[in-house]
Amino acid sequence: MPTVTPASFTARGWREHYSGFPADLFFAAGVGEPWALTPHLHVNYAIGGALQSMTYKNAVGQNTYLFQNGMWNDVNISLFAASPLQPEIAFARALA
Repeated sequence: MPTVTPASFTARGWREHYSGFPADLFFAAGVGEPWALTPHLHVNYAIGGALQSMTYKNAVGQNTYLFQNGMWNDVNISLFAASPLQPEIAFARALA
């Protein structure tokens, strides 16, 4: 199971989500507010760091799961090959 070290994500520009949950990080390229109709990534992890999910949220709030139930979804990940968010997806995948 991949392990999330929050400091390694925040060093790359990820931020803690303001939802109040301590284990939710988001990344939105060049944008400070993820809910501003901007596509962004979310990483949710358990206490201790075990990755629970990684999602891509589009501009209308729909989620595409990139990691869920302990598995990477290669088909969904391939949809973002040309995305500016791809380096962050690759970074998270390298945790495995």
